[in-house]
Amino acid sequence: MGKEIFNKILDLVQEFKQISDKQFNKLALEVFSYQYKTNKSYKKYCDRLKKDPSKVDHWLDVPFILTRFFKDVQITNLKDKEVYEVGRTGGTGLPGKVGHIFRDKKTVGLMYTAFSKVLSYYTPLQKNKGRKFLLFYPPEREEVEDLGIAAVKGIGRKADAKFLDSFEELEKEIKKARKSPVDVFLASPILPHLLRKAKTNRWKFPEDTFLIDQGKKRSKGIGKLGILKHNYVNLYGLTEVNSEFCDSAYINWLENNRDPVYRPNLPWTRTIAVHPETLERLQEGKKGLLRHYDLTNLTHCLAIQTDDLGYEIEKGFEVIGKKKGAEAKTCSYVTKELLGLEK
Repeated sequence: MGKEIFNKILDLVQEFKQISDKQFNKLALEVFSYQYKTNKSYKKYCDRLKKDPSKVDHWLDVPFILTRFFKDVQITNLKDKEVYEVGRTGGTGLPGKVGHIFRDKKTVGLMYTAFSKVLSYYTPLQKNKGRKFLLFYPPEREEVEDLGIAAVKGIGRKADAKFLDSFEELEKEIKKARKSPVDVFLASPILPHLLRKAKTNRWKFPEDTFLIDQGKKRSKGIGKLGILKHNYVNLYGLTEVNSEFCDSAYINWLENNRDPVYRPNLPWTRTIAVHPETLERLQEGKKGLLRHYDLTNLTHCLAIQTDDLGYEIEKGFEVIGKKKGAEAKTCSYVTKELLGLEK
């Protein structure tokens, strides 16, 4: 790991202050240069595109990697002995194949520091210290469990936390809380089941409960659980991108901001929407495929092209869902440049 570039990104994360596009550009080009020099697979890809650091002067021109290509080849600058954590991604392309994201210990620490900063700013979880903090997700959702543990440690809620693995346990805890508000962290696929359980058993969360779920987009019907709109935040993320993106529901309410709910760009990220076939950047508000530029992606690739559908706004973006057939079109656009990476 390059000590100098790592420390620059760590400082940016810890300060958690928005920076200008010029400042972001400078750091992004440094990250790109570092990855070009240390990541053999990525360098080979960039050379095929005829884009080395001497020919790229803006972060938008940094070569991106499709999420599906992590299923075909190891894209990392780490040696085997440096690997501390391996993120596994299924994605929508190449059914049955699994992609791998390799991280060293320092990058994992950076990732969880960033996550803690996001939670502290965009949610009330840190200031709610002392409340019961319930974390519930299916046993097979290891990535959500890791996020939950990171949340507990990063915002000083270890003493408040209780990890649950069944609806019965959750319902029991809610009934025990009675009128005392709680904080809840769960995976989005659980919410529809939770809504049905609450309706059948006629219970709601205590007033002023705060709920955060991890998934692709905000869930509907949260009010039926007794939760106010500003007390529900959705967390969007994917394995190939180290950062997690909270929506702005809570911070909009806190700042008396009537803007629509969206995902704010973090100081160390930029997200754009591109045309599904040409992969050219679209105007703000136009629906397209989301591409993320994340400076904390130090051990694999700064720029990640997804098949998630969304749109860009001035200060961030919003997610709509997945674009059917998007991966096939984007792959056909760049496959000839990536043949050298296929196993």
